[in-house]
Amino acid sequence: MELQKQIAKSILEINWIWKRTVIRRQAEAGLKQDTMLYARILNYIKKHENEEVFQKDIERDEALNKSTVSMILSNLEKEGLLERHNMRRDARLKRIKLTKKGEETYVRLNESLSEIDTAFTEGISEEEQELLIQLLAKIKENLKNRN
Repeated sequence: MELQKQIAKSILEINWIWKRTVIRRQAEAGLKQDTMLYARILNYIKKHENEEVFQKDIERDEALNKSTVSMILSNLEKEGLLERHNMRRDARLKRIKLTKKGEETYVRLNESLSEIDTAFTEGISEEEQELLIQLLAKIKENLKNRN
């Protein structure tokens, strides 16, 4: 039982350290909001920049409700990180695109988050990483089965 508690505690501690680091790095990259959702939405828009991106796409992909996404998009728009453009075929639809400032913020944030990802595996061999992935997948599945 003691090992189980140590494992759970370690995972929670890693999660908290990671979250604090990501939030700090977001601020350093120029993202004023201290939630990872903002970064995820910027990432979604960037990854789909060659497609028409609408609010409903973000809602579906991030499994968020309409009001949450609307608030986040409004805040990102106020910060000058994105723009919403009316569509000629349907005035109710607004295509979402990153601004130049949004692109620059995305690049800085992505570089910073890549550094964090690299730090995760420093000093851990490829075999150990593969084993860790397998073990974490089992833990995740165990937790999913409890819900």
